[in-house]
Amino acid sequence: MATFQFAKGRLDGKPSVLLFEAIRDPGEHPVPSPAPTVVYVYSLTHSDGPPGWTPAYFHFVKKNSVPGTFCSSDTALKAVTGLPLSADSSPPLSADGCLH
Repeated sequence: MATFQFAKGRLDGKPSVLLFEAIRDPGEHPVPSPAPTVVYVYSLTHSDGPPGWTPAYFHFVKKNSVPGTFCSSDTALKAVTGLPLSADSSPPLSADGCLH
């Protein structure tokens, strides 16, 4: 239902550590059903907060709705970002991660 992946990249022309979170929402359908997916992007940011505040945190950057529906949040994240699947992810069954 959800996938998290870290990546190094550029944000606004600056090197950044990014966190991608892909969340499928099957609604009232069974979990393996194709469902819309939303990808949230965060950037590692150094805090200038008060003493005792965490020195770094992931700041929200943007939210993207992934076109189409997917049975796997892993394949949805790969489709929208082009990032490779994580090493512990099973190979996708199809482009949308569904059994056909």
